[in-house]
Amino acid sequence: MLKGKDRTGIIAPTLLGLMGVEHRDIINDYQQSYINIKDRFQTMDPELNHRYMNLMKSEPEAIEQFPHAIHDRYGSFVSYLSTVGVDVTVQDQIVKKFTSK
Repeated sequence: MLKGKDRTGIIAPTLLGLMGVEHRDIINDYQQSYINIKDRFQTMDPELNHRYMNLMKSEPEAIEQFPHAIHDRYGSFVSYLSTVGVDVTVQDQIVKKFTSK
């Protein structure tokens, strides 16, 4: 069963990739997010900190592999989304909704 962070870990980089964000920037963003969460949880009770950090932690290797796996298998996020049934017209609408393109 996928946890919420797992689904987010797939959807967010897919949307970022669709909008043309470079793989390295996607990976760096996820790593920075973890650092920010870690810093915030440091102020908590040590026992709660340990429990929550185990739930929130994302392995850098996992996020590093995802954009590369999509590119290696499908060539691009556009091709991946087309393969799983997201029409190019819908993809264009998504990009327009989140960007000024």
